[in-house]
Amino acid sequence: DPAIADSVGYSLRACGYQPVFEMACYSWRAGERPDIEDRLLTAGDQIVARLGLRVRSADMSRYAAELEGLRQVYARSFATHPELVPISAQVFATQAADIRPLVDPDLVRIIEKDGQPVGFALLLPNLNELFRGGTGRVTPALMLRLLARRDHYLRGIRSAVVVMAGAVPEYEGKGLGRVIAAEL
Repeated sequence: DPAIADSVGYSLRACGYQPVFEMACYSWRAGERPDIEDRLLTAGDQIVARLGLRVRSADMSRYAAELEGLRQVYARSFATHPELVPISAQVFATQAADIRPLVDPDLVRIIEKDGQPVGFALLLPNLNELFRGGTGRVTPALMLRLLARRDHYLRGIRSAVVVMAGAVPEYEGKGLGRVIAAEL
């Protein structure tokens, strides 16, 4: 609600806080703009071919190794970001263990060059869809729904949320953002 956001923003500013950076949120529905989707897919394919890249899903049988590769890309991707500090392998693994039950390997896109990850996107099912019209609490019925998933598919969820995406500095400006967007 914009009115609530404005009042919270005003209250924080009144206490002496100032914004450091702005964030944006975007929504995309597949099939909504096929002309743009086609151009995006074509551009992504061309960049992959030109740079000799490979894009793949996560291999859940190699979860620990996949995590370490993503952690390294994440660390390099955000090394100059003023709000982030490096995450140790142990902390990253602990955080990733919490979300593992929700990970759909097809929603993790890893971009590789010569077998080494150079970019990635991590999406998770949009659990907010499960709370619509409910109490907003995790109930036994909700837990059963989460446990009853089939092939990483959670019944009642039709969208995903981008948790993080990044590319190593050597690939900045080379179109990996288009590749990731095409994959999404």
